[in-house]
Amino acid sequence: EKNATNISVSFPLARIKNIIKLDKEIKVVARPALMAITQAAQQFIESLTSIAFSEMLKGKRKSLRLSHLEAAVKRKREFLDFLDESMDI
Repeated sequence: EKNATNISVSFPLARIKNIIKLDKEIKVVARPALMAITQAAQQFIESLTSIAFSEMLKGKRKSLRLSHLEAAVKRKREFLDFLDESMDI
């Protein structure tokens, strides 16, 4: 889907909006904010999986595993620090 500024997103906007609204303090999500959050989430997932994929190739594996994601988090610590609490690494 594209908005007026031609930002392309492939995540389902309705699902992202529902996730945002899980925060009880948020009542309304403006479309520009929704598009920005969706784009940021998409770029984050692409970056994380790209790094994990390179870890997978480095280990000569054919399938992506949790250990590859953990290695990606360790490798790119500066922008993935918040995941420390989510993963046992």
